[in-house]
Amino acid sequence: MDGISGKKPKRSEERFDFPSTIEYLIESPAGAQAHKAVTINISKAGIGAYVFSPHAEGQKIIIQSPLPVECRMAAVRWIKQEDESFYLVGLECVDQPIDS
Repeated sequence: MDGISGKKPKRSEERFDFPSTIEYLIESPAGAQAHKAVTINISKAGIGAYVFSPHAEGQKIIIQSPLPVECRMAAVRWIKQEDESFYLVGLECVDQPIDS
């Protein structure tokens, strides 16, 4: 709980600024599609980023770029269109093994 409102904080992990370009894959019936994103913040539990095409909530992505946290697979928890060409997304890290 925070001392001001008495409410429990929403986030389970502290976020840190992490502006970086990353690459990720999305599985589809046609195979894996490569995409790029620009991260804005990161924690052990998730990532805030800008992406350049819409994704469905719940969609899983496989992160290909090195990160300072153990997050190789994430699920889109929310998405908000910011402009005609990019979207702000909240990604939640999920514990699933990724085949190398």
